Amino acid sequence: MKRKIIPLLVLLLTGLALAKSSEYLDITYPDLLTAVKAHQVVLIDCNGTDSYRDGHIPGAIDFDTQGDNLASHLPKDKSALVVAYCLNPG
Repeated sequence: MKRKIIPLLVLLLTGLALAKSSEYLDITYPDLLTAVKAHQVVLIDCNGTDSYRDGHIPGAIDFDTQGDNLASHLPKDKSALVVAYCLNPG
């Protein structure tokens, strides 16, 4: 399981670097790991339900199964850290 999480996080951070704009804050890999361990981040797995069942970052939300209910899982604090991740390069 840990072998799947580290590549996911590396791809996530690469994606964050590529999508850099004034709307998105940069986060370092160690800072993200700290936030995950401290339960200070909402993680959204966008890989699809089959992939989610095969393995996901603990505590992550399965985007596909939430649909219209996704907003109910997001923090009320708009400054809270929310990270979506996906393995699909598209």
